[in-house]
Amino acid sequence: MPSVVPAFMAALYAGARAALPAEVQVLDGDTVIDTSDDFVMIGVGDVDSENRTTAATSRQEWANANYTARDETGQVLCAASSFNGDGDIPKARVDTFALMAAIETMLHNTPAMGVEGLLWSGVGDFDYDQWQSQSGAAGLLIFRIDYRARI
Repeated sequence: MPSVVPAFMAALYAGARAALPAEVQVLDGDTVIDTSDDFVMIGVGDVDSENRTTAATSRQEWANANYTARDETGQVLCAASSFNGDGDIPKARVDTFALMAAIETMLHNTPAMGVEGLLWSGVGDFDYDQWQSQSGAAGLLIFRIDYRARI
């Protein structure tokens, strides 16, 4: 297998759908959405881009002198957003971070996500934005899920 990224992203999507409430949209990749509802996107680094966006990064090195295995480390980029029509920035912030926390809990409970070769995964760095408009308030987290695998 050249990388765990495809299987890991599929597992993240399925796991997020199971871990989050039904009213939260879970999207595989940079999907066009026409909603202000809460959502999580798996494999997207820039929700505002109309062009391609980075979904994952990876680095591989030989794991031994026999060249029989490689260690892969990387990140899958994800987005989480919560909106409320009340213009309540603190609520939008708390609700947005709760979406990421649900993903973090899922990874804590099943760090290898059932993916062959995946050793561990967990939420790493994140960037948070918030804004308010006449239609309400929203928060947006772009967060990275770090992983390590032996392939």
